[in-house]
Amino acid sequence: MNNKAKFCVVLASDLKYVPYTAVAIQSLIDNCNPQNNYSVFILHSGIDEWNILALRDMGTQNISVDFIDISGYAANLAKYTGHVTQWPKEMMYRLYIPLMPELSAYNKVLYVDGDVIFLTDPESIFNRDIKCSLVAAAKDQDFPFFRNERKDFIRSVLKMKPEDYFNSGVLLFNCTQMRKEDFFTSVISFLEKNGKLPFPDQDTLNSLTSGKVSFLEPVFNAQMHVINRAAKNDVETAIQAIWKKEVYANAAIVHYSAQDKPWTHVRGKPEDVHFWKYARKTPFYEYILADSAHYPQFADYLIAKGKYMGYSLLSLLTTGGWCQECKKRADTLRKKYRIIRKKRKGN
Repeated sequence: MNNKAKFCVVLASDLKYVPYTAVAIQSLIDNCNPQNNYSVFILHSGIDEWNILALRDMGTQNISVDFIDISGYAANLAKYTGHVTQWPKEMMYRLYIPLMPELSAYNKVLYVDGDVIFLTDPESIFNRDIKCSLVAAAKDQDFPFFRNERKDFIRSVLKMKPEDYFNSGVLLFNCTQMRKEDFFTSVISFLEKNGKLPFPDQDTLNSLTSGKVSFLEPVFNAQMHVINRAAKNDVETAIQAIWKKEVYANAAIVHYSAQDKPWTHVRGKPEDVHFWKYARKTPFYEYILADSAHYPQFADYLIAKGKYMGYSLLSLLTTGGWCQECKKRADTLRKKYRIIRKKRKGN
């Protein structure tokens, strides 16, 4: 491959998520223009040598796969994420992207979560003019379902309009401008000031880039949690139907943003077809199949963990007696879903 790649894509992964990160990379390999050179970097703090070699070997003539050990950075942000055990610490790694010397040659960097599938070449995202913006991102497509408490939090703490809140699973960084503005110093100041945030990385990015965001069309981050939720009324049912017709049907990047992933249930869903198409082409296909077979109790696990996350979020957004009650319920549900998880793993 040409040593000077035109585009840079970054993902973050721990050892457990390596197989699914590989599927995301495979989808990029299969759908990118062979004339475009891509450097893919995986941010990590403990992936073993065998898995590093397996992922690296997926590289092609125009796509390289390499790794950035972020252990030295990660400790600095650990104290800001200990309260949200439902999210992996790797979620914070994207905040360091403008700061990393390994990425200093790139003016723009596309960060994607490991649970995305590319259905087209992301070249059109890179080609956007974002000189006046810090990031380019798609709005959180869950906005119509936001609770009033969540909207109040976004207004009062994040100091932004709830309707402009974006999902950080697909994020184009304007690294040149972020370096000029010393963005990471602002990140630390914001986290020091605001302490426990429900979504530490995403809330931070939204607040600090407010007014300096170039919004991507929803098809560049088709967030599957929109249709994975149970509609509560006719309005929500209509919203989901429109989303499937206008966003999912034309998706450029599918984002399995719900807790329920393609590999976490035995019976597949129609929307999972994209994942399995590329999974079978990776060196981890047999592992993914075996792992999905260990989810017979996943429904109970998902319900318990989902409720735990809900009450944990409410405990951060409320005060007084209701706050204490939410903490109590969250603690009970955390114990329940951990017991189910141990049973699934055979521990």
